[in-house]
Amino acid sequence: MKNLLLLLLFVTSWSFGQNTPTFNYVTETQYQYLKTHNGLTGNEVVLSEGMVNPNDYKGTVYVSSYSPEKATGCSGYFPPPGPSLPSTSIDDGWATASPFTLPFSFCFYGNNYNQVWMNNNGNISFNNGISAFSSSAFPSVGNTMIAAFWGDFYLTNGGTMHATITPTAAIFNWVSMGYYSNQNDKVNTCQIVITNGLDPLVIEGNTAIHFADMQWTTGSASSGVGGFLGTPATVGANSGNGTDFIQIGRFDHAGTDYDGPNGNNDGVSWLDNKSFYFDFCTTGNIAPLALQTSYCDTIQVCNTGTSQIVFPFSSPENNQLTHVYVDSTTLLNYTTQDSIVAANGSITVNINGSMETLGVHTLIMSAVDNYSTQDTTTITYYIEIVDGSSFFTPEPIISFNPGCSPVDFTVSGTWDSYSWQETGSGTNPNNTNSTYTIDNAHNGLLSVTITTNGCSYTVDTFAIVNPQPVFNFAGSFDFCSNEFFTQLALSDSALLSSVNWFNATAPTIPISNNFSMSLVNGQYVIEIFDNTGTCSNDTTITISMIPSPAIFIDTFACDFSFQVSNTFSAGGGIWSSLDPEISFNDPTLANPIITSSAVGTYQVSFTDNVCNETLTRSIEFIPYPTIFNDTLICSDTLNIVNVSAYGNSVTWASSDPSNVNFLPDDATMLATVVFDQPGTYNLVMTDKKCLNAVNVDVTLAVLPQILQDTFACDNQLNIVGTVANNGGVWSSTDSEISFNNPNALNPIVQTTTPGVYTVQFTDNSCQLSETVVIDFIANPVVSTFDTLICSGDAVTLIASGAPQNDTYTWSDGTQGISTVASLDGDYIVVAQNECGTATDTAYVVTMPCNIIVPNIIVLSSTAGNNALFIEYDGAEAFELVITNRWGNVVFETTDPLNVWNGTQNGQVLSEGIYSYILEVTLVNGEELTKQGFIHLYH
Repeated sequence: MKNLLLLLLFVTSWSFGQNTPTFNYVTETQYQYLKTHNGLTGNEVVLSEGMVNPNDYKGTVYVSSYSPEKATGCSGYFPPPGPSLPSTSIDDGWATASPFTLPFSFCFYGNNYNQVWMNNNGNISFNNGISAFSSSAFPSVGNTMIAAFWGDFYLTNGGTMHATITPTAAIFNWVSMGYYSNQNDKVNTCQIVITNGLDPLVIEGNTAIHFADMQWTTGSASSGVGGFLGTPATVGANSGNGTDFIQIGRFDHAGTDYDGPNGNNDGVSWLDNKSFYFDFCTTGNIAPLALQTSYCDTIQVCNTGTSQIVFPFSSPENNQLTHVYVDSTTLLNYTTQDSIVAANGSITVNINGSMETLGVHTLIMSAVDNYSTQDTTTITYYIEIVDGSSFFTPEPIISFNPGCSPVDFTVSGTWDSYSWQETGSGTNPNNTNSTYTIDNAHNGLLSVTITTNGCSYTVDTFAIVNPQPVFNFAGSFDFCSNEFFTQLALSDSALLSSVNWFNATAPTIPISNNFSMSLVNGQYVIEIFDNTGTCSNDTTITISMIPSPAIFIDTFACDFSFQVSNTFSAGGGIWSSLDPEISFNDPTLANPIITSSAVGTYQVSFTDNVCNETLTRSIEFIPYPTIFNDTLICSDTLNIVNVSAYGNSVTWASSDPSNVNFLPDDATMLATVVFDQPGTYNLVMTDKKCLNAVNVDVTLAVLPQILQDTFACDNQLNIVGTVANNGGVWSSTDSEISFNNPNALNPIVQTTTPGVYTVQFTDNSCQLSETVVIDFIANPVVSTFDTLICSGDAVTLIASGAPQNDTYTWSDGTQGISTVASLDGDYIVVAQNECGTATDTAYVVTMPCNIIVPNIIVLSSTAGNNALFIEYDGAEAFELVITNRWGNVVFETTDPLNVWNGTQNGQVLSEGIYSYILEVTLVNGEELTKQGFIHLYH
C-alpha cells in the first residue's frame, strides 16, 4: 500500500446549511422486526443505545484541504483522513451529519448536486438517505447513488464510517465493516472520492472508487449464508432515471473470478486493492476503466532478462467492448501478445530489459470502447530499467547427482521465484520450486530463471538423465483352465541387456533369464536392465488361471419370466437360445431376465467372453392359472368349471370359510362349492407349483325383499327397503296403478282412485316375485252448518263427511257425528283418519224471540204511541193484517218496520176499535199467530 501523508491543516469556520428530512424514528428491536418481516418503508431511523440523534450531532467533517503523498489521482485506497462518524443506526442508517453540504458542485449525469448522504450500506446518495439493504442491479429507478459496495453492512464490532469534506473534494470510507446480523468473521473496507473535477485526488475525472480487502457479499436478511449467496451486492453508479448508469459488477461469492461488468455474478476478492475512476460529467458514455493500478508507481524491469506485464481495462456499460493499444517513444525492445477485445479487454507486453538502456521510460496504454461515440482512456506507465547483476552474486549454479531417473536438480541460493525449462528430449516449464525433478529421459539443457527484487537471472546446465527401463509385456497375465499356462514375453527386449525371472516366494534365485516365459498360477518378480546395463527396474506380477463359468441348474419359471442369478464369469459373457420363443432383456448381462412367449421347456446357453466356454440349461415356463369370471347364482351349490392350473394341482380358499365349503375337499380343482347363506364370496385358487393365485367373486342371490302390506295417502307411495341382487321390475294388474320408474328398486307408485290394490316385484337375477297390498286412503273431509236459535232453545249440529273419515271430535268434547248446542259460540268439528285431519266450524247465535202488539194508539200523542209499533224479536217471517169492524182490511204489511199510523190510503180513520191478525215465523222455525183489537184515538 502507499505511504500517505495526511495534511489536516486547519478546521475552517465554514457554515453549511443542512436539510434534515422527517423520518420514522424506531427502536432497534422495532427496526429488526420490520426488516425480518418485510415491513420497512425506507423512512425508518433507529436511535438505539449509543447512537446520536442527527439533530444533536455537533461534530465537523469539513477541512481546508487534504492531499496524499502522491496527488496524482491514482493513489488507490488510502486510510480515512477524518475521525469516525456516528450513525443513525448500527444497521441500515446513514451518518448522522447527513446530508453533508458540499462546498462545490458535484456533476453527476448532467445534474449538479450540493449535498450528499453517506449511507451505512456502502453507498452515497444525492436526493435522500437510502436504507435499502438488499441491492438491485443497475439501472435502478429512483436510487440516485454511487455504490462502492451496496450490501447489508453492520456497524458494530470495530467497523467505522468516515467522511471528510474539503473545498474541492469529499472522501467517504467504510472501514472493517461486518455484515448483517452482527457478523464480523469477514469484513469489507472500501472508499468513494468525489471532486469538483479539478482536485488531483481524481485525475481526468470527478469520482474514484477504491477497495482494500473485500471478504463478504451478502447479509442474512438478503438470504445470505455465512456472508455469501442470496442477493448479490452491486458496485457502480446509478442516475435514478432508469437509463444512465454504470455497473462494475455484482458479487455473491468468494473467489477472484470476474467475467465483466454485466456478466455473471462474480467473486468478491477480485475487488481487492483495485481502484476505478470516472468522469460523471460525461453523459451517454463512460470511458474504459483501468484495472491495472500499478501505474500509480514505477514498474521496475531488470536488464538481466525479459519481463511480462498484463494491462487490463473494462467497459463499464453493458454490451461494450474494449480494445487496448500500446505505444512508447523510449522503449525500443518490447513486444505485445494476447490482445483481447472484450468487455474486459487487455494486452500483454514483453519488455527485454537486457536490450534497453538503464533509466526511466514511458509506456502509453490507450483503451478504446466501441460506443457509437467512442471514448478513450489513456494511461502513462513509467518503466524503470535497473541493473540487476549485483542481485545475483555469487552466481547461482545448478547441482545434481547424475544417474537414472528420477534425478533432482537444485539451484543454489534463496530467491523470490523460480521458473524451470527443459530443452531437448522433454519439457516441463511449470515447476516453480528451488528443486526440479526429471523423471524421464533427458539429454540437453535444463534452465532455471530466478527473480529477486523484481529482477530475473537465468542459469542453465547440460544434463543427461537415463530413464528407467520400461516393462512392455506381450501376452496375458491369466489363462483358461483348459490351457494350463500362459506365455508372457518382454516385447522391447532390444532395449534391454538382460532379464531375471524370480518366483515371488524365492526372489534371490532366478528361475529363468529368457525374455519369454511359460507361467502358471503364482506371483513372480521380474528384474530388467537397460541396454547400457546401468539402469534397472523391477516389478511384481500375478499370473491367474481363469475359473470356468457357472450358471444355474435346470429349473422352471412362472409367468413366462425368469430372473437369472448367481452367474459367475471372470470376463462376462453372452446369453443365447436357439428357441425363437426365448428373449433376453440384455444378453450381455451376467444375470439377465429371460422371457418366453409360450408355455414349454426351452434351452438357454451362456458363453463366457474370455475362454469361450459354453454352458446350457433347461427352463420350463409354467403358465399363470386361469379362473372363470365373476358370477351370480340362484342356487346354493356351484359346480366349478372353466379353470386351469399347471398339473391340475391347486388349493382353494374363500373369504368366508364359515359359510363356504369345497366338496370333496379344497384340493380338488373342479370342486363343488356349497354356500350356507346368500352373499358375495371371493374364491381363491392357488396353483401348487408357482403359488400363483387367481380369484373370482361368486354371489349367491338373495330372495327379493320388499315392504309389508301398507297404506298410502295422497294417492301415491314412495316404496322403500327393496333388496334384490341385480334389480328387478315392479308391476300391477290394476289399471289405476302406475310407477314413475318400474325398473327402480324403490320407485314411486301412484293411483288414480283411492282403494286397495296389489303390486308385484320380480327380480332380474332369478325371476322370483313378491307382492304387497297397498290401501290408498283418501284424505278426510268434513262440513257442518251455522244456525240461529231462540234464547233457551237447543239445536243439534250434524257433521257431514266422507266414508274415509274414522273419527269426529267436537270442540265441546263430544265424540261422534253430532252434538247439541244451546249457547252462543263456535262449535268446531275435527274429522280424522290415517292420512290426516279435516276441520269445520258451526257458528251458533241465540237471540230473544218476543212478539208484542200494542192495543191503543193515540194519533195526537207526543209520547211515542201515535203509531202501531210491534216488537218482533226473533222473527224470520212477518205478516200483519188490520181490519175495521166490518171486516174490511185497512192496513197490511210483511215488513215489521212498516208501522200503521191510523190511516188508510192517506185518510185518517175514525176513532174506534179495529181488529188484527199477526202471523210470525221465529228463527227457531216456530210459527206463531196473534189476534186482537187496537183502540184508535185521535
